[in-house]
Amino acid sequence: MFCQGGQLDAVIRMMEEGRECTDVVTRLSAANKAVSRASFQVLSTIMKRCYGDEAAGMDPADVEKMFLSFA
Repeated sequence: MFCQGGQLDAVIRMMEEGRECTDVVTRLSAANKAVSRASFQVLSTIMKRCYGDEAAGMDPADVEKMFLSFA
């Protein structure tokens, strides 16, 4: 996650330097996707740690709600 701070700093620097909008958006999109992937990995780990084998018996609506909280 620490590298994402660098990515976001780079986005800000690019904007301050007046870089092309498409380049800024591309960099921002890459940072956003990395954070999203990390969030889902954390959620997956939490589910395994907190629910273990019981996760299979969770109410699907609760699982969906948990995942949608990252959307």
